[in-house]
Amino acid sequence: VCVTVRKLPVPTLLAKSRSYAYYRQEGRCFYCDYPMWVNSALRYAKFYGCTITQAQHMKCTAEHLLAKQDGGKDHVWNISAACKLCNQRRHRRNDHLSPNAYRELVQRKLKKGTWHSFQIDGV
Repeated sequence: VCVTVRKLPVPTLLAKSRSYAYYRQEGRCFYCDYPMWVNSALRYAKFYGCTITQAQHMKCTAEHLLAKQDGGKDHVWNISAACKLCNQRRHRRNDHLSPNAYRELVQRKLKKGTWHSFQIDGV
């Protein structure tokens, strides 16, 4: 009898740090405070009443508080969980705001209703 053993991928330090940040932040984005998803955009879209495209923006990503290019590491103390939308928009900016300054900007835009293309009650 031949048994094939399939090795599961070993999570990287970055993946572990992102997962820890996700749970530490109760599944909410560090910047916009919207709930994020890890496993299913479809389930998220159904639960929050948004489109799949909108849900895809809410995928949990790892955000380096101190950028790797500035010496930041993948350790828990340097990683926050951020939705894909907030993470991408932060890194596309020409002015490199600190994480806290960027969070304040996002929060101001949320209050005006100009950040996400959908609203979630209670956020």
